[in-house]
Amino acid sequence: MRVAFSGLDIAYRALQAQQLAIDVVNHNIANVNTPGYSRQTARLGATSPPAVTSVNGDIIGSQMGTGVSVIDISRSRLGFVDYQVRNESQSLGQWEAMRDTLKQVEVVFNEPSDVGINSLMSKFWKAWQDVTNNPGDLGIRRALVEQADSLAIAFNRSYSQLSSIQKDLDRQISLGVDKVNQLGEQIAALNVSIAQAEITGQHANDLRDQRDVLLDDLSHLVRMTYQETPQGAVNVFVGSQALVLADQANQLRAVTGANGFSNVIWATDGSAASINDGELAGLQHARDVELPQYISDLQSLAGQLITSVNTIHRTGFGLDNSTNVDFFSGSDASDIAVSSAVKDAPEKVASAAAADSPGDNSIAVSIANLQRALTMNGGTADFGRFYSSLVSSLGVDAQRGDMMATNQQALVDHLTRQRESISGVSLDEETTHLIEYQRAYEAAARMVTAVDEMLDKLINGTGLVGR
Repeated sequence: MRVAFSGLDIAYRALQAQQLAIDVVNHNIANVNTPGYSRQTARLGATSPPAVTSVNGDIIGSQMGTGVSVIDISRSRLGFVDYQVRNESQSLGQWEAMRDTLKQVEVVFNEPSDVGINSLMSKFWKAWQDVTNNPGDLGIRRALVEQADSLAIAFNRSYSQLSSIQKDLDRQISLGVDKVNQLGEQIAALNVSIAQAEITGQHANDLRDQRDVLLDDLSHLVRMTYQETPQGAVNVFVGSQALVLADQANQLRAVTGANGFSNVIWATDGSAASINDGELAGLQHARDVELPQYISDLQSLAGQLITSVNTIHRTGFGLDNSTNVDFFSGSDASDIAVSSAVKDAPEKVASAAAADSPGDNSIAVSIANLQRALTMNGGTADFGRFYSSLVSSLGVDAQRGDMMATNQQALVDHLTRQRESISGVSLDEETTHLIEYQRAYEAAARMVTAVDEMLDKLINGTGLVGR
């Protein structure tokens, strides 16, 4: 037999359940702009009916229920969409690193422009042509030396800037390794907190959101895989080795190799880390493949220019009959310069094939003809076409990097919006739920009042008849 107070007990449960549901809605609304927050839902369910004894002595549930309770508070999250976002984010990180690096390289070469190597080289060859037209004019020789000096400085500057970009990429790799280690440690710490919170059967929703944000950040840096254990921990792998195993976080290290740049290894055994995708992979590719190629091409161009001009110039004679004089010093773009002998005394610029021949321009003609006659890469291109090909290749690579990064960003944005449609908080939807729970709470409160009035009548009014 149900007791008179059972109605009050049902009403009390209803008040508790609706209040908790309202608190969940309030929590959602408060975090509408919190990055990585997943919408939470209070799942309501009827409580178990009271147990009664049947005529056969069996314990069974009665037909009358006992009210409502919050079964659990779940978060709206779809693991497959998370996987898609993180998988594509890895490629995005790599292409962004490539794109940003190639844009810096484009700024270094600064083509087309009046101060780029292509323009300065054209002015250099024209200055030699001016000497051929008037080999006895000392002023024209000074102008040649100045143009050659400007060209050499441009080579030096370009080499220095490309080397600086390469070193900066190396520093970024070291910083990226530190970031990966920090994320690994934070994920391991959250694994512990989540396991402790969920040991009673509850859901550590906010802690899981924090861990998901860390996994998102990590996926942008490196290609990683992960799996959740029955205890709620997430194990994270980079390549075939574990970065995080439950509450343990392994460390990556950036150690300087024989080439002076950092190699990423595992701190535990010193083996090379498998960095195949993500921002770190993009930085490594840019540092070890893209930059060395552009530096090598620049070095080859400057080195061939030095060797070719000097070879002819040594055979000629200056206005002061000097001979066997190098026009350039240095060996490549890093140290090319106008030789001190020529720079201090422009009359030593060799234009004649014999001594005491101020009007002879044969050597100057031979050097001026190098602009078209000298070939690079086994005779496939002259100086001008070789440099133009270098700049064109850079433009194509930069455009491809920008296009791939843009396309990958669009894909990640699409998947992120899809995830937001599942996990994001809608203020309109939450307001609707808030009104529903508010009305249910008010009804439960009214039920308490009604039951209270009934009990008052029962307790204070029973037995008064006939007195």
